[in-house]
Amino acid sequence: MKKDLIKQIEKFEEELAKETYSHYAGLKDTLDVSKIYNKYKFLFTKENIKKTKKEYNKTKTRKN
Repeated sequence: MKKDLIKQIEKFEEELAKETYSHYAGLKDTLDVSKIYNKYKFLFTKENIKKTKKEYNKTKTRKN
């Protein structure tokens, strides 16, 4: 899997975590994750999901 795809997944998770924290900590009145999902919608294409799943299975096998 390309390193930039991994970095984009990490950025997505980071932004999602910040948004969720800000809302539940009372720093924001609304939880607006749709903008984040929209920004990173390319991560959820069939092709990228297959790549991610394939790479995950490789690392899972290496750990055993």
